[in-house]
Amino acid sequence: MVASYTPMKKLIPILLFLFGYSVSGQNTNTRLALPVSSETNTSTNSWDETELPINGFSRVLKNNKFSFINNKGVAISPAIFDGARNFSNHIAAVSINEKWGFINENGVCTIPCSFDMVFDFTSKNTIAYQNKKWLLINTSGITLKIIDADVCYGIKNGIIYIEKNNRKAHLE
Repeated sequence: MVASYTPMKKLIPILLFLFGYSVSGQNTNTRLALPVSSETNTSTNSWDETELPINGFSRVLKNNKFSFINNKGVAISPAIFDGARNFSNHIAAVSINEKWGFINENGVCTIPCSFDMVFDFTSKNTIAYQNKKWLLINTSGITLKIIDADVCYGIKNGIIYIEKNNRKAHLE
């Protein structure tokens, strides 16, 4: 969720960004995205909060609902999401009514919001939780495998990290 900041705490990251640095201190070499109205494609101050861009998109908040704007300041979808995570591998996890799915960089829903929990796509597959089952899904939302685990910690470099019967393990 977009954090609430005091005016000074909000100003420091903006100043750092304007001078080419992210909050972590890394040089970003990108320009600040200005919030715009998706209907008129002109700059406005219509967003309640705007985050710094990550992977080419900024999360924005309006009336406690999320959307994204691209580096040109164009909204890619209406602010309809209850939750949203930053883009990873050209798709972002979004939630509606406590269910998670994914949208692409054009704001199109590529995987419907039907999962109780999802991990970000750090590769061509990710982990999702639905109907008390851990699933390995692809970018089309197709279940590739049901994962026999009590807890799933995610996937990294093609290895799925799990816990079953209080024992940690990994699956390849």
